[in-house]
Amino acid sequence: MHSKDFQTSVGFDNGAGVAMAVRYLANPSIVHPKLILVFTIGEEGRMMKGARHFNLPLPADFMINFDAEEEDEAYYAAQGYETGRITSFLKSQRLGKSRVFKIKISGFRGGHSGVWAHEKRKNAILAITKLIRETFFDAGLRDLQDETIALEILGGDEISSNVPNSVQLRFATTRGAQLDAQLQKATRVLRERMEIWGEPNGVVSLEEEEEVRSARGIPVPELLEVVRNLENFESWNQNILVPGRDYSHDVATSSHLGYLSLRMGETMGKLDMVAFIRSFSTLERTTSYETAMRLLQRTLSDVQISDHLFADHWDSDVSTNRMVGVYREIHPGATICKAPGILESAFFAARDPQLEILSIGPQIIDPHTNRERIVISSWERTILRADKMLIRLGSLSSRRVSAGGGGCGPQVTGGGGSSDDDTLPAN
Repeated sequence: MHSKDFQTSVGFDNGAGVAMAVRYLANPSIVHPKLILVFTIGEEGRMMKGARHFNLPLPADFMINFDAEEEDEAYYAAQGYETGRITSFLKSQRLGKSRVFKIKISGFRGGHSGVWAHEKRKNAILAITKLIRETFFDAGLRDLQDETIALEILGGDEISSNVPNSVQLRFATTRGAQLDAQLQKATRVLRERMEIWGEPNGVVSLEEEEEVRSARGIPVPELLEVVRNLENFESWNQNILVPGRDYSHDVATSSHLGYLSLRMGETMGKLDMVAFIRSFSTLERTTSYETAMRLLQRTLSDVQISDHLFADHWDSDVSTNRMVGVYREIHPGATICKAPGILESAFFAARDPQLEILSIGPQIIDPHTNRERIVISSWERTILRADKMLIRLGSLSSRRVSAGGGGCGPQVTGGGGSSDDDTLPAN
């Protein structure tokens, strides 16, 4: 499935895992041991909000997480995460008769912040902050700043674990040709940077809307103070401390600004931002999170921090994890490794160190984007492997087996013994 405007996938990551788990309820003819089925309340990082519904630890010896996104990989460890939402209220001002403009950046690759960390995909929110700064600050147009107000900003999504692939800014101004020339220049420069950033399909559009008799918004000088601190995120945005897909390193880290929203009220503008940090290192993750919060608080007053979620990383001893041996027999070609996701597994592992966990899943292409697809034959193979695995684990378990379908795992395009004709879009 996807959103009505095709901007957001709500499909196979992790609809595929949910379907695999529900299958054991829907088809009583499937032979399996006693199961506990576990579902999150939202893909990627929302398990902690639903923790009150679980009586932990679960009465189970093993947990299969159906949320890996690479058919030929299984994961025995995962990053932890820390995320927080910062809200501030900025005093607005009113302009008289004003021209209204809309700038939109779209078409960036976006996607999963853990899977794509090593590619350093461009964050659309940070791209538009550059445009704002270069239009009003670097150009030295101080006289324009006092006659221009921001009406609305919206970029990323509140899940925050995705790399923002689009952002929109609306602003009003009483100025004319001088501002027009500077805006045209800034948008032209931004278009030229798309190739450099590795975003050849990126689009920046500038539209003038209908003139208004009056407008209320945030003065550009105040917005520039926020922008300067947001651009500091660039220094650690999606920073991964190891090359490529070497997820075995204990300090693999990805961090980014996942959401930015400015909405106007009667006299104030409400600014919302969310920072999301992943890491195998508790110290690295906590340090990055605290740095992000300090940056956001530096120039903002009346700051409120909410939705602070934290889960430590998950690691296990491959030599003692019986699930690894069972899966190697069922799928000899699989690579057993750490992952830059599987956050819900980390949640349960932290609360039950004796629970043995392994994450498996079908081949999913471009997760967390509106291009998300699943390789159907890999899904069928994964279902058969899961059935075999449950029978084997049932013979080893003194309690039960838990099967869940939430969280997130790494993905590499291709693999799984499939062709392009063997894929199904998330619709």
